[in-house]
Amino acid sequence: MHPSQLAPGVELVAVPDRGLAVRTADGEFLTVRTGTADQGALLDRLTGTAPTGPDPELDRLVGAFGSAGYLADERPPRAWPARLRDVRLLGDPALTGP
Repeated sequence: MHPSQLAPGVELVAVPDRGLAVRTADGEFLTVRTGTADQGALLDRLTGTAPTGPDPELDRLVGAFGSAGYLADERPPRAWPARLRDVRLLGDPALTGP
C-alpha cells in the first residue's frame, strides 16, 4: 500500500489540547477521534511522509478518511490508448473540414 495523501483542499491540523481536526475542502472543521492510534503516526500517514506498516488502527482510520472522500486518488491518470487517439470525421466537408 502506498502512503495516502489528502485530497486537494483537505487539511489535517493539530488543535492544542483537543487533538486532531480535519478541515474539509468546504472549509468545515471536524474533530478526528483517533481512539488508541498515535496521532503523530496518523498525521504522517495521511500526509504521505511515513511508510505504511501493519497497524490495524491506523489502517481503519485511513480507511475512514477514504470513505469520507478526504483522500486523493492514488492511481495516476491513465493515458488515452494510442489506438484511439486519432479521430476521423466523415461527412460534408463544410462541417468536417474546419
